Amino acid sequence: MAELNRRKPKITMIDPTDEDLQAILMCAVRYAIGRATYMPGLVTDWIMGNMAGKLSYNTLSVMKRDIDMVPVERRGMDCDQRTWARFREWLDRQEVFDGQTESV
Repeated sequence: MAELNRRKPKITMIDPTDEDLQAILMCAVRYAIGRATYMPGLVTDWIMGNMAGKLSYNTLSVMKRDIDMVPVERRGMDCDQRTWARFREWLDRQEVFDGQTESV
């Protein structure tokens, strides 16, 4: 039994500024846009609750561009459209964590 416990993977905290995590978050946003399910709220709420001030210039730019590329009427139901509008406004208010000075 002790040997099984040694084989358990150790759970470590992921650095929120990690590029791989930020790429996964961009994928989650892309997946959720246009879904008429709980997914838009789940993804956007998680990002807003856990990533404030921690998104890179690239991540902010890509998420904004991806949202802007989808016409409002294709962003899901009315409640989903409001979710994306709220998230897009939140992205506009975010400061870049990596010190880049470009305007996002």
